[in-house]
Amino acid sequence: MATSPKEQNPASEKSEEDVDKTIEDTFPASDPPATGGTTRIESEDGEEVDEDEPE
Repeated sequence: MATSPKEQNPASEKSEEDVDKTIEDTFPASDPPATGGTTRIESEDGEEVDEDEPE
């Protein structure tokens, strides 16, 4: 009975420290984009305020 050669798993050759370093190097690319928060400033009456315009 012939046995086929075992397939090597390339990840098994890397230490956990190497994997952790690789993951850290990809930060923040792996983070989802922020979708919340304030995107503009409005006055009390609801009109958008132009911060560059003097009062």
